Amino acid sequence: MRALSTTDAKDILRQLYGVSGSANQLPGELDLNFHIRTDSGDQYLLKIYPPGRDGSVLDLQNKALAYLESTAPGLCIPRVVTTQSGDEIGVWVDATGATGSTRLLTWLSGKLWAEAKPDVAKSGPELGAFLAKLDKALVNFSHPAMVRDYLWDLQHINRQREVIEQIEPVAMRETVGKVIRRLTNDLSPQLAALPKQVIHNDANGHNIVLEADGSLVGLIDFNDMLYSYRAGEIAVACAYTMTGRSDPIGAVLPIVTAYYAENPLCEDEITMLFGLIEARIAISICMAARQIVNDPDNEYLLVSQKPFRALLEHLATENRELAIYRFRDACGLPANSNAPKIIRWLEQNRHQFARVCDFDLSDPIKLLTIDLSVDGSDMQDVDASTSTAEFSEHLFRKIQNEGANVGIGRYLERRSLYKSDRFVTDNSMEQRDIHLGIDLFMPADEPIYAPLNGKVEAFANNSDRYDFGPVVILRHDTDDGIPLWTLYGHLSEQSLDQLRVGQAIEQGGLVGWVGNYPNNGDWPPHLHFQLLTTLLGMGIGIHGVATTGQLDVWESISPDPNLILGIPFSCRAGVPRSSEYLTGRRRRFLGKMLSLFYARPIKIVRGKGQYLYDDQGNRWLDMINNVCHVGHCHPYVVAAGQAQMAQLNTNTRFLHDNIVEYVQRLAATFPQPLSVCFFVNSGSEANDLALRLAWTYTKRRDLLVVEHSYHGHLSSLIDISHYKFASKGGAGCPDYVWTIPCPDGYRGRFRYADPDAGRYYANTIKRQIDTMLARDRPPAALIAESLGGVAGQIIPPPGYLQHAYEHVRAAGGLCIADEVQVGFGRVGSAMWAFETQGVIPDIVTLGKPIGNGHPLAAVITRPEIADAFNTGMEYFNTFGGNPVSCAIGLAVLEVIRNENLAANATHVGGLIKQGLESLQQKHALIGDVRGMGLFLGAELVRDRNTLEPATEEANSIVEALKHRGILLSADGPFDNVLKIKPPMCITSDDADFFIGTLDKVLAKLN
Repeated sequence: MRALSTTDAKDILRQLYGVSGSANQLPGELDLNFHIRTDSGDQYLLKIYPPGRDGSVLDLQNKALAYLESTAPGLCIPRVVTTQSGDEIGVWVDATGATGSTRLLTWLSGKLWAEAKPDVAKSGPELGAFLAKLDKALVNFSHPAMVRDYLWDLQHINRQREVIEQIEPVAMRETVGKVIRRLTNDLSPQLAALPKQVIHNDANGHNIVLEADGSLVGLIDFNDMLYSYRAGEIAVACAYTMTGRSDPIGAVLPIVTAYYAENPLCEDEITMLFGLIEARIAISICMAARQIVNDPDNEYLLVSQKPFRALLEHLATENRELAIYRFRDACGLPANSNAPKIIRWLEQNRHQFARVCDFDLSDPIKLLTIDLSVDGSDMQDVDASTSTAEFSEHLFRKIQNEGANVGIGRYLERRSLYKSDRFVTDNSMEQRDIHLGIDLFMPADEPIYAPLNGKVEAFANNSDRYDFGPVVILRHDTDDGIPLWTLYGHLSEQSLDQLRVGQAIEQGGLVGWVGNYPNNGDWPPHLHFQLLTTLLGMGIGIHGVATTGQLDVWESISPDPNLILGIPFSCRAGVPRSSEYLTGRRRRFLGKMLSLFYARPIKIVRGKGQYLYDDQGNRWLDMINNVCHVGHCHPYVVAAGQAQMAQLNTNTRFLHDNIVEYVQRLAATFPQPLSVCFFVNSGSEANDLALRLAWTYTKRRDLLVVEHSYHGHLSSLIDISHYKFASKGGAGCPDYVWTIPCPDGYRGRFRYADPDAGRYYANTIKRQIDTMLARDRPPAALIAESLGGVAGQIIPPPGYLQHAYEHVRAAGGLCIADEVQVGFGRVGSAMWAFETQGVIPDIVTLGKPIGNGHPLAAVITRPEIADAFNTGMEYFNTFGGNPVSCAIGLAVLEVIRNENLAANATHVGGLIKQGLESLQQKHALIGDVRGMGLFLGAELVRDRNTLEPATEEANSIVEALKHRGILLSADGPFDNVLKIKPPMCITSDDADFFIGTLDKVLAKLN
């Protein structure tokens, strides 16, 4: 194709598309590409194809883009712009009279991945999810040109044999040849069985467009699209992302995880992924070799291939089985598919294994846990200058002083003992420091026995310092013939004298003897006992310690050895994980719908009073947690629970002082005739029981509920929570539920300024009741939060509940006050929020604050309503009101009284409200300030006249406060209300800090 100038391109653009603008030529392998900027600011990509270009492939791309636009409109991809005559493919004529083709596509603005070089941990998940959604959308797409003879197709890798001899040097030629042979010979049956569909096939760094912050814009260049292996899509993306990475497998795991979450790969695809990645790299090297044959002086081709060649050489050194395990783990599958089967078999047979030593490991009195962790008690006096003899004497003196026979070194314990270079991984340079076995510290020369029948798999003297020393591996088989292995490290040298590979050792047979330093790897005398579900082809070199980054994989390879040892307590140490790790695992195992606070969630490890602390020691003022009502980990509440838990916890069918004392104390805080209590475990259970009480007492079904209300997560409560049933994913309002307006004096129909707003809002209930009665559907009850929480910290206008209750009772209905969020003195002026409206409900539900975070809740009602519930069907709640819960509930009541927390709510809450009102005068973003006590809200609006909600600004403020040491959240129908409900022990200094910090954050938004 002759060179076309930018002037030619502009002429073609104007003639075919009627568009004028500048044209800048872009790189392209086969076609001419021009970036077009029109005079009006629009941007396009003009593609000009030479005469003879296969039009069916161009049509394939156009039809695929149109198909995606209809099936996956959320994906950001180019759109086809038609010519002035309505054609998707334009026709241009060159100087010889030959005709070529053109396509005009919309432009995706941003920076190419290859130029931006983003952090894959941040950008990779978006890419993986995008490709998964793309492939899901294309799964049923079909086109006559989708099956084509194309050298970049992974299915045709065998054709690259044609140019292998052109690859230099010989070592690289052999590496490429090995990849091709493995796929076309050894793995050919597995390849043939992989799912196929139309894929993009070229998600490389020059086709992925990013925002400046690394977030994904979209994908361009569908020229390589074809019908091939579905897994090829993710393999291509991984191949290009891996280049230049010290740990290429680890680098792409975020992409694989995100792809699998949206579009799960089958297990065969995951198994083949490593080979497909290698194949794509090999194809790239071969394609460059083809070009070099035609253009031998093109040094750029050789230079550009260096990263791929280095990557292929690196992947050739990877443990393939381990790489596959890492991919499986990233997809949420057991790293080793045999591991769960082996673990189940061991659990079923654990009482049939022989002892591994002469000491009784089932007697906990004779066993002592040795803490060798990084900050462990048994490492306090150990440093680099401590000799093995001194360390050994220290450990065995402690074991003897405690009257024990054996010291137990824990499984999955992070240790600082592994300091030499041999414990640094070649790829990630991450330290291997997490112990994969259980150590049995006992005197040297103690005999060691096989716990079950086996054969010698391997043995050696790994004599380097801090290695295993003399080590033996036995192979065993489950009843189904699945192999497993046990490893015995740090034995004596004589243990190896009579062994041979394949030698049978019966259960209880001698394996060897405990070695002594320095010949056992220079460790204090002990047996390192490790269980293995695979040897990864490493044989006697299998690792005994793992890195944090690969811990889940290695836990599948080396499960808990106590499955065999039978030590009667946990020998497993906890391994702290990063916030990113925990976030990913939550989403995988707890469900995607389980939300987290903040864009970058915090790992909270400790709480005290009104403060929370993360794993890095950072402290936050907690303005969110009304759950921990009297303060996080209040020592009096904790002590009460611990004391009772150490004494007794049982169900409520037994007599116990605590439940009677607690119910009397709790009931005394309510006005008569509220005096009968039911204890349950959560606010949701409380509200569900309240509905049952109302339905039974009135013999009616229909309910009145407030708009934007929320009462719990049980099915019965989702049905009556407008916040749920009327929102995304909700099933709509059930026929027995009648909604009434939220009594919002700021945004609602009736405003604060109207002294009769409460009566007017209550009259809307009267009108709804009239409609119900006209249809012979009288109400069973009105259920309403005394103060609206998720509705946006709503304080009903004066008189609202009084008039509302009158209307409901006149129709024979009951009045249920949901005090789950607002009770126990939070409003300051009263113990219960309903008291601020001068009413007495028929039923009151209590939750979150009642146990300061302990699972306890209650329903309080009138005696006659409780009596009506006695229908002959027993009501029973196994742990509702158990001795421990009641001890904790009593302690909470005492702390509220003894520390005068209601008065503190009035005082500090008043300071915060005054501060917010001052900020309201200063910052137009604050449209309304409302609340009482420590139940406060500030509604943010962009315009105080139109009340346009400032949702994005509210989210920005919440995030900005987090970075300044304050935890806050936003709620309301538009998520634009700053929700303030901290622990009741918050101080005036905290109030000043909060208001001052919020002032600074708001100033930055102005």
